[in-house]
Amino acid sequence: FFLSLYGHKLPALAVDASDDDTILASGGADKTIKIWGLDFGDTHRTLHGHSDSITDIRFVRRTHNFFSSSKDGTVRYWDGDRFDQILLLNGHTAEVNCLGMSHTGGFVLSGGMDRQIRVWERTKDIVFLQEERERELEQIFDKVDGGKGGESTSALLRRRDDDGEEDNDGEEQPHSEAAVKRSLLSVSSGDRIMEAIETADQEIKDIATFNRSQEDKLEKDRKQRMPNPLLLGFEPPQYILWILRSVKSAELEQSLMVLPFGHMERLIHYLIILLRSGRGVEICSKVAVFLIKTHQSQVSFVWYFRPCCLSKPKKVQCG
Repeated sequence: FFLSLYGHKLPALAVDASDDDTILASGGADKTIKIWGLDFGDTHRTLHGHSDSITDIRFVRRTHNFFSSSKDGTVRYWDGDRFDQILLLNGHTAEVNCLGMSHTGGFVLSGGMDRQIRVWERTKDIVFLQEERERELEQIFDKVDGGKGGESTSALLRRRDDDGEEDNDGEEQPHSEAAVKRSLLSVSSGDRIMEAIETADQEIKDIATFNRSQEDKLEKDRKQRMPNPLLLGFEPPQYILWILRSVKSAELEQSLMVLPFGHMERLIHYLIILLRSGRGVEICSKVAVFLIKTHQSQVSFVWYFRPCCLSKPKKVQCG
């Protein structure tokens, strides 16, 4: 007997420790998960997320990340170091009773009162925590709206898009997906594109400054510049392409509508570089055509855009 850990208001129902025996996670009937330090038995953090009793907890091997299951029918993936929820896994239609973790951490099994055993496999998709939180909030709001007897927010948007409502003037409404009200996810994706443009611009300035500082030095005294880790080993245009590809195609147009005119100008500059090099032609063409159609009046009146617009058709044929 080494430690007594007190903290749950109701009985503790599940417990598991990390491989290195530094932290322990416990879940109870009070709907909370507590992270304990095994050195002194102190509580590092109390995690809230499940809406019913916790039934099982399993750590991923050689990490401080763990899965939890609950009677609310969900499985959740947590970061035990940063105390953040990484993923919410929906699929069971009843209570989830137990979890089983693979030896390699490549997948997790969950079993529930719905007589199902589900296999959750790890993929190479990038998870953005802010987007996951916003998606969960939207689901909570939809449940609240549905509980009041009205349609959920997402259902209203879908119905309005399908019905194609007309104005009082009798004018036809645009049917483009870009006309749909901007969602929280599209705004978040737009912010990522803006941050990528600013990071790429700063990298180009830093490279120019470094090259100027090396011009007066002898060949043997010149240093090689270390790559910027924020760009993940890409050149600035390729980094912009990588960010554009990470945005879901259904949200791409709405995300581009969030961009200010100055960022749109820089994005077109990078798109032209990518098109001239033959990289990402399909997505770059789609983005460039959408931006020019959306900002046609501004582009036609700004003199420094005219060379860009004249050079683009060499790579893109617009029908």
